[in-house]
Amino acid sequence: METKSLNSVVLISAICNLSSDIPLSSEEQSTFEEFIKKTPELNELAVNRDMLLRWAAYQLDVDKKWQQFQNEYADCLQLDSRPETSRRIWPMAIKIISIVASAIIMINIVFYSLLLSGKHPQPDITAAVHKATLVLANNEVISLETLPAGYVIQQGNTRIVKQDSSVLSVERTAGATSYEAPLYNQLLVPRGSMFSLKLPDGSVVDLNAETSISFPSTFSSRNREVVLEKGEACFNIWHDPSNPFIVSGNGIRYKVLGTIFTIRAYNRDTLNKATLIKGALEISTGCSKVLLHPGQQAVVHPNKSISVISNVNTSNLLAWKTGEFFFENDNLRSIMAEAESWYNIKATFKDHVDAKGIVFQKISRNVPVDQFMNILSMEEKAFHYEIRQNDDMTEVVISK
Repeated sequence: METKSLNSVVLISAICNLSSDIPLSSEEQSTFEEFIKKTPELNELAVNRDMLLRWAAYQLDVDKKWQQFQNEYADCLQLDSRPETSRRIWPMAIKIISIVASAIIMINIVFYSLLLSGKHPQPDITAAVHKATLVLANNEVISLETLPAGYVIQQGNTRIVKQDSSVLSVERTAGATSYEAPLYNQLLVPRGSMFSLKLPDGSVVDLNAETSISFPSTFSSRNREVVLEKGEACFNIWHDPSNPFIVSGNGIRYKVLGTIFTIRAYNRDTLNKATLIKGALEISTGCSKVLLHPGQQAVVHPNKSISVISNVNTSNLLAWKTGEFFFENDNLRSIMAEAESWYNIKATFKDHVDAKGIVFQKISRNVPVDQFMNILSMEEKAFHYEIRQNDDMTEVVISK
């Protein structure tokens, strides 16, 4: 029997075995136990619940795992080339391999499903929730999570409405005019949170953790402008050719007519980045100016010069909006900076840990920090970690 045929036989057998028990003779049981000893990961998975969750969160690729299995146990998969005495154990080998394949598939299905359904155990350090602070023009400070959905704050002829747990809307009332002097408010999104802001013209800004934006209570007929003070945001701008939308911040001016784009301008980053998803975007710094096309990213350097990167994978840059981390050739220190913002933790590096890049990794932002670290440590073998609970902060200590 060829390996390809065996592959199909074992996979079909494994799937069938998911719903039934497979009795083993004493000889088969002994052989199976010997097999497990040679495959420590299966033994760990069988007895260690934390490991099960870790593997599930890692979203095992069954096809990849099967290929690894074939490579590691090629001798078992080529019994037909052995003497007749070896071929006699073929039925038993099929049964044993079927059980192992079943275990791999079952672990994926059951525990990955639990993660998707939110039924995994609740950890001490969970992912972000929807929190934000609104600072009104009169310096009144309002914690939005304490307000019920539908709560209205009247500001002149403008209504600021908490639409639901994650959206704040700025609406002009019937008596508002385009000649009113706007009042400037500030929306602060803390660590471990996300929030959305719907502006008076219908434009929507999605704000990532540790982001602050200043916005007017109303837009005039000649001016639509907001200030991104720090952080990361995705802008979906209402099209109005006669009145360009302006985003300013850090000495940079972004001018659009109607488009979708992102800006990343965290204080911890030495470079500011703007990426265009749709439309057209003009970026100027006083000494440089560029016009971006969809799929391009502008990188603003400390000296305010601008370089342009083409063919950017925009869907990966928007992973935070869809509830995922996406890392590609990112070093461990930059990854942990993301984790600090999302989980509200402190990352401490010891022993001069090699911060080489994570080649490729997607992780759900819904997993708790311990599973997040488990997944990273499975890909990047050059570090160990320990989660410590201090009085006022949770610390993740990373060492060799």
